[in-house]
Amino acid sequence: MRKTKVKPKRHVTLRDVAAEAGVSLTTVSNFMNDRYRFMSLDTRLRVQRAVEELNYRPHGIARSLRLSEWCSIGIIIVDESPTYLADSITTHIIAGLSNFLTGRGFNLVVQGLRAANFHSSPLVSDLRTDGLCVMLSGRPKERRSLLDLLLRLNQPIVLFQDTSYLRNVDVCTVMQDDEDGGRMLASHVVERGARRLLLLNPKYHFWAGIDARTRGVQKYLRSHRSGASARSVICQGQDLDSVWAALDQDMAAKGPADAMLCNTDEMALAVCKYVRESGLRIPQDVKVTGYNAIDLWKSAMPTLTTVPSRGYELGEKAGELMLSRLREGRFARRRVKLQLSVQVGGST
Repeated sequence: MRKTKVKPKRHVTLRDVAAEAGVSLTTVSNFMNDRYRFMSLDTRLRVQRAVEELNYRPHGIARSLRLSEWCSIGIIIVDESPTYLADSITTHIIAGLSNFLTGRGFNLVVQGLRAANFHSSPLVSDLRTDGLCVMLSGRPKERRSLLDLLLRLNQPIVLFQDTSYLRNVDVCTVMQDDEDGGRMLASHVVERGARRLLLLNPKYHFWAGIDARTRGVQKYLRSHRSGASARSVICQGQDLDSVWAALDQDMAAKGPADAMLCNTDEMALAVCKYVRESGLRIPQDVKVTGYNAIDLWKSAMPTLTTVPSRGYELGEKAGELMLSRLREGRFARRRVKLQLSVQVGGST
C-alpha cells in the first residue's frame, strides 16, 4: 500500500496573525513587543485572540536576523573563587534573572571568570547578546577598569550591587541596601551590650555589597558614642576549618570579641560551633549574626539573627529593566535599591 506523504506543518507567521485579526503587520509587531501606546483595547484583544487561535510562536532565528537581536542576555560574574556558583546570593540572582527572561522568550548565558581572564571571556570577545548583566568583584579601581572595558561593547549594562558607573552611559544599577544592613546589625548588637565587634569575611571578599556592610557598621559606631569598636578578620574560605583557623589566630593576638558579625549564614554556623567549643554561651557571652537568611539560618542552635538578602528579586528586577531598555531604547531608572531588615533570632 502506498503511503500518503504528510505535508509538514507551516510555521505561523506575523502576516498570518495580521490577516486573522484584520490589522496591519505593524500592529501585530507592536503587540508582540509590548508597544500598546497607540493601540485601542479592542485592537489589542483581537490580536491577542488571533495569536492564541493560531498558536503563534515567534521564530527566534528569524527575529534575530530581522531585528539584529539574539534574544539572549549575558551575565558575567567576576569572582576569584572557582566555586562562585556555590554562593547563595549569586545562585538566587541567576535564578531570578533566568526565570524572568525565560518566561519572556529570552535566553540567559552565564559566564563566571577571574579578573585576569576577563578579556578572554566569550561574552566579551564574541558578542552574541542583546545586553549584559554584570557582577563585579575586586577593589573599586579594579571594578571600574572592568566596567570601562564593557562600556566599549556598546551594549546596555545592568550592574549588580555597584554604583561605579559614568553618567550619561547605557548603564543602570540594581542593588540592595547593604550599608543599611550593616548599620542595623551593628545597632542591634550594640543595643544588647556588645562593645568588641568582629567582622568576619572570606578571603575573596572584594565585593561592593560587602564593602557597603562594613561601611554601615563603621558609620554607626562613629555616630554613636557607645565605646564600641569593630575589627575585621579574613578567612581563607567559608568552611568550618578556615573560620576556626582565622578565629584562633585573631583571638590569640587580640583577645575575645563579644559580637561576631559574619558575612554569610554559613560562616555564622561555623562561628556558633567555635563559640560553644570554647566553652562560651550564645548570646550571653558572644552574640553571632549571619547574613543572607537563605535556609541555613534555621539550622543554627539557637537560630541565627541575620539579614535576609533579596537576591531573587534583584535578578527579576534586572531582567525587567533590561527588557524595558531593549523595548524603549533607554533605562527607565538608573538605580534601583531594595531595602533590607534584620531577622532576629536566638543568637543575639
